[in-house]
Amino acid sequence: MPFGLEGLALVPMGWGINGVLWVADTVAGWPGAAHNLPAMPTVGIIMVALGGLWLCLWRTPWRVWGIGGIVAGIMTTGMAPPPDILINDDARYMAVRAADGGLMATSTRSNYTVDSWLRDDGLDRALPWPKPGEVSADGRMRCDRLGCIAIVNGVEVALVQDERAFAEDCARAQIVIAAVPAFNPCPADVVVDRFDVWWRGAHAVWITSGGIRVRSVSDVRGDRPWVLPRHRSQD
Repeated sequence: MPFGLEGLALVPMGWGINGVLWVADTVAGWPGAAHNLPAMPTVGIIMVALGGLWLCLWRTPWRVWGIGGIVAGIMTTGMAPPPDILINDDARYMAVRAADGGLMATSTRSNYTVDSWLRDDGLDRALPWPKPGEVSADGRMRCDRLGCIAIVNGVEVALVQDERAFAEDCARAQIVIAAVPAFNPCPADVVVDRFDVWWRGAHAVWITSGGIRVRSVSDVRGDRPWVLPRHRSQD
């Protein structure tokens, strides 16, 4: 085909692509075009996947039963209890569950880490972290220049930002989350420090009437050939 005719043949395709992009951009800009929803638990994802396979693979009338699996999986959205405390893999960002279910984060600016936490919770924005000398709006957290103390579901949590506060907070809090390395022993029930998040990745803590549960990225990911083994000494 001559060059000129080939170029003309591609023009309508370009118009079509531009039209699709314009429609997508316009619809995305409408109010209410997108809503954040809580993350779906693993069992929900499996139910949706199996329901979709059942619907697509069978050619008989009972293939429509797959729709039930998809709907049931979608209904599990929000059923997994969200964590009460979060700390990322370099201890730069922390978040604490507020009394109204929101997340108080050390940074309210848009960034990958905090945005991911908010998306998993189905939240649009983070609540402000109290400044030194202030108390959070719900009254469950107060801060000074060295860190913060929060009461979450009746459990005292210390969020240490300066190593000078580590010893005092360890003596009073049941959970200690430290952005600094813990070189000294700590009698708290749960301790997650700068070394822990470096070795095992980001951590999440659940505080319920049944006790305290801690999970790290390594706990979920497991040992993989492409993951460098980084184990903290127990001495």
